[in-house]
Amino acid sequence: MGSYPPPPYPPPPGPPYGGDWKYQRRVLKEQARAQRDMARAQRDAYRYQARSLRRSSILGPLLLITIGILFLLVQTGRLQAHALWDWYARFWPILLVGAGVIMLLEWAYDQHMQSDDTQPRYRRRLGGGVFALLLILGITGIVFSSVRNGNGHNMLNGLNLSQDNLDEFLGDKHESDQMLSQAFPASSGFTVDNPRGDVSISGTSDDNQIHISVHKEVYTRSDSDADSKAQKLSPNLTNTGGNLALSIPAIDGTRADLTITLPATAPVVVSANHGDIHVSALKAPLQVTANHGNIELTGITGPVITHVNNSDSDLSAHSVSGPLTIQGRGHDTTLSDLTGPVTMSGDFFGTTHFERIRGPIKFHTSRTDLQFARLDGEIDISHSDITASEAVGPLHSRQATAT
Repeated sequence: MGSYPPPPYPPPPGPPYGGDWKYQRRVLKEQARAQRDMARAQRDAYRYQARSLRRSSILGPLLLITIGILFLLVQTGRLQAHALWDWYARFWPILLVGAGVIMLLEWAYDQHMQSDDTQPRYRRRLGGGVFALLLILGITGIVFSSVRNGNGHNMLNGLNLSQDNLDEFLGDKHESDQMLSQAFPASSGFTVDNPRGDVSISGTSDDNQIHISVHKEVYTRSDSDADSKAQKLSPNLTNTGGNLALSIPAIDGTRADLTITLPATAPVVVSANHGDIHVSALKAPLQVTANHGNIELTGITGPVITHVNNSDSDLSAHSVSGPLTIQGRGHDTTLSDLTGPVTMSGDFFGTTHFERIRGPIKFHTSRTDLQFARLDGEIDISHSDITASEAVGPLHSRQATAT
């Protein structure tokens, strides 16, 4: 026992190597690096777990299948391309509604299948590619809608956004009426221009006067502002060069519907920018222009010239004995019981229906060229076909095939 050396003394208290500050700094750096690596590993593990709980939405495959089927139908000639684009330009918001319904049904299904709180909850995700496809389809719908409505210079018009619509949405509705009557000069014509509102004209005045009824609608939050705008919305009736002219000022957030009776023998020129036009019981020439509204003509004995400037506008004419000329672009057209010749030229995207027309008919568009001498029955013209009964020749017909 005496031959063994004594045990070494215990190390002094404190960090290893006594006061070696370099060693201490190196140890602290290694510990910080280890903590940093552990945090990164935990973050990657959380991301992997969250990614594993995600499920892709079925919306993307359904969109691709639907688009593929539509293009296949167009390519094989089962569906006309112009009919497809016209339908899409009109109803493209249905795409967004359908996408929202599919995502809502997926969410409801996941909630039903994962009612157990002990199980992990899966989440649906809409990939960036599907979102980009929806965005492209939405922009395409806006562009097509703008072109279809003749507003290609302003793509926002595809959404039908305007100051008037905003005023109607944000303001309260204030209504008032105004009456105006005065003697109608003999052998004078009549011109009316209404920037926003319907125009109804009837040649039923039997006292040689013109009677004007104005129904005003003002959309604003202030009663004083409504009164001020209603006063400014008063019709302006002037007599220049043997022609009586009626004009309505254009004021934001207002609408004026006109009901006019005048002598039946007065030539009439009527124009409405945003509103429908109804004319009846006239025995004089008539010229009608509707930029964003429908046209209805009844009981006209003089020559009629109409300009339709919106692809959503409809036109109907009944019991017209003078020559009828229709120009521009519109949607559905219905003509019946006409005596004089009928000439239609432009683009009409809906269905054209002729019935009992005694005069010759000329129908010319970019897709259809149709001429015949008289129609004792009826004829329907659409994008895809022409059906006729009791049409008297000589008959000339041409209809282009969409590519």
